[in-house]
Amino acid sequence: MGGSSYESLVNYAVAVPSQLYYPFSETVCLQLSRKQAVPIHVTVTLQSKAGNESLITQSISQLTFFHCTSFQVPPPVGNPDEVAFIVITVLEDSSEFQKKQKVLIKHTYKRTFIQTDKPVYKPGQIAHGMSFLAIHSY
Repeated sequence: MGGSSYESLVNYAVAVPSQLYYPFSETVCLQLSRKQAVPIHVTVTLQSKAGNESLITQSISQLTFFHCTSFQVPPPVGNPDEVAFIVITVLEDSSEFQKKQKVLIKHTYKRTFIQTDKPVYKPGQIAHGMSFLAIHSY
C-alpha cells in the first residue's frame, strides 16, 4: 500500500461519490497518467459486505488514460447504512500498489403521498382535485 518507487511514477484519480444510494446507479471515473509506457493492469473494485464488484478492469499501455462507467449500487448490509471501500490496484511486471477509500452505501426510501378533496370516498364516486407527490428520503 504505497511506498513503491513505481507508485511515484503513476498519477491517478478515481472519482466516485462518497455516498452511494441504493437502488440507484452511480458513475466511477479513472484518470491515469504516467512517465513510462510500460503495460500495467488497473482494477477499481467496490468492496462491500455483499461482495466485491469489479467496476473497472483495464490493461493500459498508453501514457494517459481516462474512462468512466456506471454501476448498480448494491443494497447496504446492515440497517440503514454500510461503510464500503473503493479499492484501486495497479499491477506492473515487478510491482503492485493498492489504495483503499471509504464510501457510504445508503438506502433510499420511496414514498407516495396522495391528497384528495375528501378523506373518504364511497364506491363509484369520482375523485376531484387529486395531487400526487413522490418522496425520496435519503
